[in-house]
Order: sequence, then structure tokens, then C-alpha cells
Amino acid sequence: MLFPGGNFKGRSKQPKIDIVAYKQNSPVALLSCRWRFRHDRVDVIDEAQNYVPIARRQFANCRFYACVGEFSAARLDKILKNAAPSDKNPLIDACVHFAPRLLTEGLGENGRLQHIKGLDWLAEESKSW
Repeated sequence: MLFPGGNFKGRSKQPKIDIVAYKQNSPVALLSCRWRFRHDRVDVIDEAQNYVPIARRQFANCRFYACVGEFSAARLDKILKNAAPSDKNPLIDACVHFAPRLLTEGLGENGRLQHIKGLDWLAEESKSW
């Protein structure tokens, strides 16, 4: 209903995004929320590929965030490679983790996960929507 005429091939018969943020009746951010995901299928990347082009055709500044609770650095790296700043023309604006310090300090995963964001960052980012 949000994007009439959109072709969401590969999605369910009634595709839905987890959270849609609105400003003045227009969607300004799409948030795909996953606690964990399979190593061979990072669904938020597929969602971004399906939803973002259609969303940005209708609402040019609409953003897409992958909000996760995953602890596997290899799995998170798959999202980060498709997000800013790693991807020069990203569909995913940021990968947001509920507790990134658990990854960087607790697990010692600081190199390749340096661009993962926290919920506090997302709250600040929402002011720019």
C-alpha cells in the first residue's frame, strides 16, 4: 500500500517493512529489524534491493537502515559492505546494532565493524529526517 505499483519480486505475497518513519505524511526512513540471520541469506540486503529504489523514486530522501542484534562479525560484514561508507552508492544508509560496544570491546571485533552504529546514533540521525 505504501508503494503502489512496486514490484517486490522475491518478497512475500504481502510484503511489509518492519518500521516506517513518517514526516508530514511522507515516509522518510525504512527500518528492517532482524535479531539474528542466517549466514547464507542476509535478508536485509535483499529488502534494501527491493524497497529502496521504489521508495526513493517516490520519496527522494527516504533512508534505509538495517537494525540488527547479530553477533557474528562475518554476517555483519556482509551488511556493512552494502552500506555507507563502504559502498559508494549505498542502498543501506547504516547498519545499526542494539549494543555495538559488545562487538567492538566485548568480542574484540573492532577492525571490520568500525562503521556499525548504535541506537543512540540512530536517535540522533532521526533528527535529520
